[in-house]
Amino acid sequence: MAKKGQTFNRYTPQVKMETVRLHMVEGLSLRSIRERLGIRSDVQICEWVKRYQ
Repeated sequence: MAKKGQTFNRYTPQVKMETVRLHMVEGLSLRSIRERLGIRSDVQICEWVKRYQ
């Protein structure tokens, strides 16, 4: 559940597709993708990959 004052990041479709490509094609780890693209959560990346498949 969201906490009072919590902010949420919105990612563009281009960032999402690049994330999925880096994970599936390049084989990069979730941590390296997060650091490279500034994504907060591994769970978010897994969700995008699952949706793409």
